[in-house]
Amino acid sequence: MTSTHNASKHASRLFISYRRQDSEQAASRLAADLRQHFGRKQVFQDFASIDPGADVVETVQRGLDTCAAVLVVIGPRWLSVVNADGGRRIDADGDWVRYEVAESLRRPGVRVFPVLVDGAEMPLARDVPADLEPLTRRQAFPLTVRHWPEDVEKLVRCLRDVPGLDRSVKRLAWLGIAVAVLAALGYWRFMHQEPPDPPAAKPAAAAPQPQPDPLADKANALLQLVDRQRREVAEAAQKAASERDRIQKQLKAARSDDDRRTQQAALFEAQERLAVEQELAALYRKESEGAQGVAALTARLGEANAAAKAGDLPQARAQYTAVIAALTTLQARPAALREQVVSQRDQSVQRLAGKWALDDCAKAAQFVVSGRSLQIAWPPFGDFEERVLNADPREVVSMVVSAGKYQGRLSGYAPTAKGLTIRSIADGRSETLKRCD
Repeated sequence: MTSTHNASKHASRLFISYRRQDSEQAASRLAADLRQHFGRKQVFQDFASIDPGADVVETVQRGLDTCAAVLVVIGPRWLSVVNADGGRRIDADGDWVRYEVAESLRRPGVRVFPVLVDGAEMPLARDVPADLEPLTRRQAFPLTVRHWPEDVEKLVRCLRDVPGLDRSVKRLAWLGIAVAVLAALGYWRFMHQEPPDPPAAKPAAAAPQPQPDPLADKANALLQLVDRQRREVAEAAQKAASERDRIQKQLKAARSDDDRRTQQAALFEAQERLAVEQELAALYRKESEGAQGVAALTARLGEANAAAKAGDLPQARAQYTAVIAALTTLQARPAALREQVVSQRDQSVQRLAGKWALDDCAKAAQFVVSGRSLQIAWPPFGDFEERVLNADPREVVSMVVSAGKYQGRLSGYAPTAKGLTIRSIADGRSETLKRCD
């Protein structure tokens, strides 16, 4: 399908894009409500706006060409609906929904509103084709069954601020006024049989709609980004748990010693990743739900919007600036928290550095720590290198990676008040060394 890109300068319609297998009922209900506010012909919804025998492609293209705003109705199955071959429909080049959304996103004069229904969440950038990624950065508008009338009213207020859409409403209003005036004049002439009054003066031009404040757009974009980031941090912990469970099953199914050793090493690494992701998720959840968290900043953003609507622009801009600063800080926190968590676990490895011996310090083992690597010189066993798989503060687990008869051996190191307890992962035997430095 080829786009004409001939969007009318007087575009004044609403285009509703939706997937029938996902949200047809919600989209139709929304379209009916919007026609009550903007007029029947101002709302384009495929089957309700395409006459029998009309060219579907041309009609849809004309709908896009004349729209000032596109409402992308997203339900729980918007991404997951599949074709006959089992592939996701959203990934197909010929998918109508993908075309409608991508085409509207390419048009600079068209506002695109993601509308979430039936409890759906905003898609992530990694889950959509490249031409739909800009949609994931748009502020979403949820519609709930429980509060449908109130939610639609809020959406209508937002749509009235879209340049062009207000014209359709004003045309309807002036048409009603004109009809009433003409009826009154006709009745007056009939009763008095006198010349009509001079033509009424044209109504004063409506005041231009204020342009959206760039600070408001930036604050809204940051709020959506932080909210998505919260979900991604939580999802990372869930994926790490699933990966740990998968490796545990493979370990149970291992048949050879080599395979069992490989899966056991992979399990310790998976447990390390899970521990980091879970601690990160807990710390970030605490911050994002605190006094400077998402809910509090959303409320402050609402206050800024109210100040802007009331005409108090200096106050609004000051509030927008404060919200942007707080959201920018919150956005950067996952990286800082991850570094903090990893650094704390690295300290567990650093505690192994030094000289340790069973009894005679003249035969002590020298442990040198470099990041997550251990260089061990231990007479009479020799020199070897180990890679840390899990830096649990209770027991650091490492594997010998240098060549030799100990290659692949897994050991646990637990510093205690008595010294350093070394445990063989293979058979569970342990011994405690004393510190010699």
